Amino acid sequence: MRKYGTLISCDSELRVKFAKEKGIGPGVCCEMFSESLEDRFMEGSSAKIPVITPDNFSMYFQLGRILSHGYILTGYLPLFFAKAFFMSLLPTVCAVDHDVLMESFLRYIDPSEEKL
Repeated sequence: MRKYGTLISCDSELRVKFAKEKGIGPGVCCEMFSESLEDRFMEGSSAKIPVITPDNFSMYFQLGRILSHGYILTGYLPLFFAKAFFMSLLPTVCAVDHDVLMESFLRYIDPSEEKL
């Protein structure tokens, strides 16, 4: 995953093997990309959003490369993203509906904070 600080090529098959784990097929690649995103960039309870500090803006490019490379190679988009976040990425969506924002927010915060 160190290559995501620079440009990489997507024109060859990717094979992934986790140390001391048995796994075959595309699920292993999906797991690698999901774990890479979740461990390095995500914050939230059951719905996650990327959290990158302004002093480290280059991480947005790394996030985009991991997300797009994973989608190109596996056809998979992680399910843990907040719906409002994904909708805001679409060029056809000018504003995210209030109900979608509220649903995403309530899934983002810890369930114990929901009743506050």
